[in-house]
Amino acid sequence: MASAFDAAKFFIGYNQGTEYDDISNMKLQKLLYYAQGHSLERFGRVLFPEPIEAWEHGPVVRDVYVEYSNNKSAPIPSATKGDVSRFDRDELNLLHDVYQEYGQYSASKLRDMTHGDGLAWSRVYKSPEEKRVIEKDLIASDFENMYLDGEPNEETLEAIRELDEHPPQAMSFEEFATLMKNIESC
Repeated sequence: MASAFDAAKFFIGYNQGTEYDDISNMKLQKLLYYAQGHSLERFGRVLFPEPIEAWEHGPVVRDVYVEYSNNKSAPIPSATKGDVSRFDRDELNLLHDVYQEYGQYSASKLRDMTHGDGLAWSRVYKSPEEKRVIEKDLIASDFENMYLDGEPNEETLEAIRELDEHPPQAMSFEEFATLMKNIESC
């Protein structure tokens, strides 16, 4: 199973060269939350095993937050390398879909989207001093009726065919992102 760090590296690498805002630690945390939620919705299982906690500015994977905390609100540099072989094809499709859906939003917009009345974060969060785990069943309940396009789009199918021809043992997230962008420009 991939880790939250693997998913974080995917988003950081995939974001390079896009028209979207650079990824700050807060934006990264929200993308991880949406990836976990949509994994529960689409596959009925977690994408990564690390817990997600309710912090003042929304859901957070503590270890990933700490890793990138020196960046504060600045963009996380793309020097972070990852490997797509940590994910199966369905997971790569999910990560691509999550990025396409949510990568366009700012960190503050994503934070606001996780703070809605009745959503998991608002049901668990109590105070800045008390960082409580958001249980997976609560996360799943947020995503029961929040579907990403469950069918791979043509660009993703083309990328999957390319991955079948050239297995991803050594493909970085940046290389995968370039592959996807080249396919999308066709």
